Amino acid sequence: MPAPSEDVALAARASLRESCPPDVSAEFLLAIGANPSRQRNAAAKQAQGQYLIFLDSDCKVDASFWSRLGKLLQEQKVDVAGGPVLLEEPATDFERSVQSVLGNPAITGQSAARYAPIGVRRGGDQYNLILANMVVRREVFAASGGLNENLYPNEENEWLERLQREKPAAMVHYDPELIVRRPQRKSFRELGATFMRYGAGRTQQTYATKELNLMQKILLATVLVLLFFLLVAPAATLFGLSIGLGCLVLLGVIVLSIANEHAIYDPAKPTQGYDFMPSLISLQIIGAYFTGQIFGLFGWLHKKRWMGEVQLQHEWLNRPKKLPPPSDLVAEEGASPPDFAVAKTPPPPESSPTSPAGGTRHSPADETLAPRRPPPPEL
Repeated sequence: MPAPSEDVALAARASLRESCPPDVSAEFLLAIGANPSRQRNAAAKQAQGQYLIFLDSDCKVDASFWSRLGKLLQEQKVDVAGGPVLLEEPATDFERSVQSVLGNPAITGQSAARYAPIGVRRGGDQYNLILANMVVRREVFAASGGLNENLYPNEENEWLERLQREKPAAMVHYDPELIVRRPQRKSFRELGATFMRYGAGRTQQTYATKELNLMQKILLATVLVLLFFLLVAPAATLFGLSIGLGCLVLLGVIVLSIANEHAIYDPAKPTQGYDFMPSLISLQIIGAYFTGQIFGLFGWLHKKRWMGEVQLQHEWLNRPKKLPPPSDLVAEEGASPPDFAVAKTPPPPESSPTSPAGGTRHSPADETLAPRRPPPPEL
């Protein structure tokens, strides 16, 4: 779990302590720094578990998470698995509207499965899996070279795309019942900034993979055509563009209102007093995402990630009944690893993407070596 500071992850850490079953051997690694990709890589190198569970610092695993994961690992060969990130209650009506829109396939397409338990267990990919709720076999993650540390967000998209390209036989699963919960964006400003970064992250991913998807090709062609007409007839182009955008927004509100009538977020907690709110949220998400992609084409919103040191904190979620003295808590040759290593990583502070929160640099000497424990019982 990456975090700018330890305090950010206190609630998530407590939920893991409470939810982890006593018969599951698991360790918890908190990676403190300002580059989530680098932090996750550092935690994965330190982990000893057969499987890595990646979470964000504001995520809490559902009550059924561990039993569902155990069932999945027993029934399937798993290299990578994940499920949706649902809304943590209590929540505001605005948060529920955001979650409703994100979990609506008519608005977000395949990515809706990241925010709603859609369908049945099936193959996973960069469109329906999210790093805030992802389980990876440790040896697979290590063999892949880990996450691209110059890429955030969209680091998991690039990693999954690379993994499935280089290892087509990798067993990647999406399980709609493997659930994690977290708060949603609480304002239009926060939502817009988030999806601007997501759009720019998609463009950064394109730079990394050197491959344009169909939507990006259409977007690039549109931008080039507009630039051409702006050079030839700027006044007429601006007038036509303003009229076109106005009609598009009006049409968008009507279409999105119809689409949001079929939103699949929990009907037991419907939004109240926000008749047009889902449509406005949909417009902002779509507009901010594509604006971010355009900015990303010209290098805007793309800043080199801070590559400083990472501090790791280790904790057993289930300690053995008898532990050696603290001075003897070192890795032993031949000792059996725990089943799981839970790595939590919160996003860096938005105001300072190039330096750690508070300006404190952490050195490798601050890292805590994780002890090994006796062989765990079978799940």
